[in-house]
Amino acid sequence: MSKTTDINQPESRNWLKQWRAVFITRQALLLIVSEVADQLHGDLVNRLPVPACITCSSKDVLKKNSSCRYHNDFRDELVKEHAYGQARGIGALTLKNTKAENWAHSAWELVKVFMPPGGYENKTAIEETDFNGIAGFIINCKRFQGKITGSICEKAREVVNHIRHMPDSSSSALTDQATTECIDNLYALLNETGLKTRPEAIQARKQLDELKTADLSKDEDTRKYICKEMHDGFGQRLADIEMKLQAKEIDIKSAKADLHSYSQGVLEAFKLVSDDTMHDLSKTKDKILLLIKDERRRIMDHIAIKERKATKHIEQSTRDGQRTLDKTVTEGKRTLEDHTEILTRRLRKEGVETLPKKKLELKAQLIEHYNKTESRMPVRLKIDETIEKIYENPKLTEKKTTNGKSTVDCDSITELDHLFSTSDVQIAEKIIVEGEPGTGKTSLCKKIVHDWLKVNENVEQDPTPSNLSKFEFVFFIILRHVKTKSEVKEMIVDHILKKIDSAYKNAHTLVGDILKSEHCLLLFDGLDEWRGEMPYVETSWRNCTTLFTTRPYKLAELKVIPTQVGKHVILGGVQNPEKLVLRVIQKLEDFIKTDKDPNSCIQELKHKQLWHFSENPVILVHIIWLWIKKKLEKGKALSTLYQEIIDERWYACVTKQSRL
Repeated sequence: MSKTTDINQPESRNWLKQWRAVFITRQALLLIVSEVADQLHGDLVNRLPVPACITCSSKDVLKKNSSCRYHNDFRDELVKEHAYGQARGIGALTLKNTKAENWAHSAWELVKVFMPPGGYENKTAIEETDFNGIAGFIINCKRFQGKITGSICEKAREVVNHIRHMPDSSSSALTDQATTECIDNLYALLNETGLKTRPEAIQARKQLDELKTADLSKDEDTRKYICKEMHDGFGQRLADIEMKLQAKEIDIKSAKADLHSYSQGVLEAFKLVSDDTMHDLSKTKDKILLLIKDERRRIMDHIAIKERKATKHIEQSTRDGQRTLDKTVTEGKRTLEDHTEILTRRLRKEGVETLPKKKLELKAQLIEHYNKTESRMPVRLKIDETIEKIYENPKLTEKKTTNGKSTVDCDSITELDHLFSTSDVQIAEKIIVEGEPGTGKTSLCKKIVHDWLKVNENVEQDPTPSNLSKFEFVFFIILRHVKTKSEVKEMIVDHILKKIDSAYKNAHTLVGDILKSEHCLLLFDGLDEWRGEMPYVETSWRNCTTLFTTRPYKLAELKVIPTQVGKHVILGGVQNPEKLVLRVIQKLEDFIKTDKDPNSCIQELKHKQLWHFSENPVILVHIIWLWIKKKLEKGKALSTLYQEIIDERWYACVTKQSRL
């Protein structure tokens, strides 16, 4: 639990008891479930033809007319063993949970087809599987019929799911009566025919009876189990939301709301703080509001008296001043017109002569500014490195829309410079780079700025034209820093020019002229962190190219029409994650020396089934840090590794937020 939790509160104690009851029950079920799994696997393997197939994937097995006889027969036998197999056929099996190539030698890989979808793909043993998955196997596998009643097990699973959905401290689910009912439901499961006389079930029932009066305020085992269940539950909720999105059962907005609600529930479940503090705060707030109202009434009365006196004085002064003003205006108007004409001619002449000079000065200052602020990239917290040494080429693919259907181009964009050109070699007017969190969207923007600087530094040495060389100006704007701005010119002045020189605070006219007359690249990072509509580019900025980076959901939220986008690109991490690993290790070794071969890091991550994180450079760097700190030691459970990765990511996010 969170350190803010008051363990002395009855709700907190009951919450811990309920989780302890789940822990006891799950432990008692492990042995019988493991025995049934081994027996099922042995029986099916003996029935099937040999030799066994270890090459077909679950995707192959999903096909009704699969060419593999071994897996076809295996699948059909599993359907017969499923409680709903006769009614649903292959659809009764959760094949996405399992790796069919391991069916021949892994009982637990086989068992996962009886579990609910989401969260079990990487579970390789019963010890890694939560109560929900074990209950799914019991309910859906015919071999438990006559040993454990399905409705009793289903009731126990409902109890556990209710706990995982984190009732608040005022909920009736955390009363003494509700806690006793929870324990009784789990007791009833362990008292079923197939469990009643088993030693582990007898011991567990005794522990459940004792639990009703036990003090768990210092029970660390229960807390660890809660954390693991919360982690697994959150993963299953994410998978469930993803499946519903793919099936179009819910929209993006509903998915976000569901995820936000569940995330908040996870946090609230660890607090269970009494309402006393909020009650006191509410009373204080009422007193303050009352004082404000009284003071406001007094001030308004005082102002009303002053207004009446001032009105009389103003009326008299106005009559006297009007006569004098009429005379002065007539004389001054004539003089003002003469001076205005002279001044206008002078300013027009000076503006024509000095505008090119001002543009050159601004470009030089912009290059100097970017060299100071955008030439390095963070590796971890206070550790950074130059872009040349740390950046690895991004994995970019173009998403094309033809006849209303979107497809991802098989050909990758191998050169960053090609990101800006269309199929007819023209510069695209609007580019959207879409990527999941941590795939390197901000780093991509920094690399674009870096390459533009290099083009301007080497223009004489390397006259070969490139797409970036066509841009006279690049304006890099991080949208989360300008949430209150609405106009692009205002963003550029406040976010970039004022940082160069405070004298630029009134440079809107200069910026407007540059955007109208020069080839510019408007680089907007983090559209998903932008509160309003997509920043509007004026139609008079004919030579401007805009590039937005965003998470995928924002495009649906803004209802972006594909035909309005010149180029839609998917960012999927880096082209060569192995090189990125070696670059990061080389930098981190400046701070923490290691006697390990850097190449062994890659092999170790693949062996520990962590290499899929190579698609997410941010998470990959966290894992490399854990490897250097020797926190990926042999034998550590994947759940523990994931928790340490989450802790590292959370620490980095909190540190980053504190700097804003």
